[in-house]
Amino acid sequence: MIELHGASGYLLNQFMSPYSQIRQDKYGGTLQNRARFAVDVIQNIKQKTGADFPVSYRITINEYVQ
Repeated sequence: MIELHGASGYLLNQFMSPYSQIRQDKYGGTLQNRARFAVDVIQNIKQKTGADFPVSYRITINEYVQ
């Protein structure tokens, strides 16, 4: 099993966060665009390991930013 750490300010979290993600390309803006990097990473892992290989994704629910 592979667990991706998409929380606690790590790179995957930085792409997903509306607070730190200020890009204006296909990876920024909407939630769908901000999630694109994580989806690309997961698809790449699945391509290399096979569809049945378990992959989990740790995500931040609340960033406690006002």
